[in-house]
Amino acid sequence: MKARARTAATTLALAAAAAAAVAWAVLGVGRQDRAAQARKDAAERIFAFSPADVREVEVRSDRGTVAAARAGSGWTILRPVPGEADAGAVDLLVERLAGLRHRGEAASAAEATGQLSRFGLDHPFVTLTAKLRDGRVETLLVGRTDGFDDSHYARADGGPVVLISPSDRHLLDRSAEELQAKPAPQAGPR
Repeated sequence: MKARARTAATTLALAAAAAAAVAWAVLGVGRQDRAAQARKDAAERIFAFSPADVREVEVRSDRGTVAAARAGSGWTILRPVPGEADAGAVDLLVERLAGLRHRGEAASAAEATGQLSRFGLDHPFVTLTAKLRDGRVETLLVGRTDGFDDSHYARADGGPVVLISPSDRHLLDRSAEELQAKPAPQAGPR
């Protein structure tokens, strides 16, 4: 093999080794970034269940109480008046509840226990209860607004008091009318 060919082969081998090292480093950093993001997402989530785990959901607020349960591939209203549910509306509520993330912690569980009135959690604006497939019952209390950024105080099952966004509070506060199936439009005379 001539010197020029050996130099070219050596250069190509070194370039390939360098590219492999760079690719290995990038993939390693990418895996670490994904793992760190997954840990951050898990830490921000208020609940650890998925929407598919929810068998029944209840919303209590000053607008009344409404409860819906899975019925086949859809939902049915249990309370206040049994009937057909708007499956899309109930699915959206359940997805929002299961994926709910907090903006930060306002008080630890121990600090909050004797001070629920401080956060408006002694008489919450909204109480959501989810009955899960495995028999567990998860409850979220949504209290008063934080004066700093209009976040709402919330607490799940005796845990810490956290802050949730105003839009989350409004999306979770559903009335019976919003979750009931809408009657099909009647065809008018021709």
